[in-house]
Amino acid sequence: MQPSHERLRRLIEPIHERALAFARCLCQSRADGDDLYQEALLRVLGKLDGLRDDAAFRPWLYRVVISVHRNRCRRAFWRRLLPLGDRPSPTSSAAIPRHRSTTA
Repeated sequence: MQPSHERLRRLIEPIHERALAFARCLCQSRADGDDLYQEALLRVLGKLDGLRDDAAFRPWLYRVVISVHRNRCRRAFWRRLLPLGDRPSPTSSAAIPRHRSTTA
């Protein structure tokens, strides 16, 4: 096992259950919370070398979980607002209703 993986395992073991419950609570869903937690752990693993003090791990992990959750919420928000590629945009001629001439 790589040193950073071993370090993460050592740091996460005592707080795993509570941190996972926190992620599930944020998402209000067990499955989404599990995904959020896993994504946060991957981000933490990638940046673990930057953590100098192991005592700061717990608050740092919670901040990462919150940050990942916010990013997911932002992406979901913008996906709802931005038109998909195959739908006509509101300003295209296909989206503007055509009125028939009333002259007889």
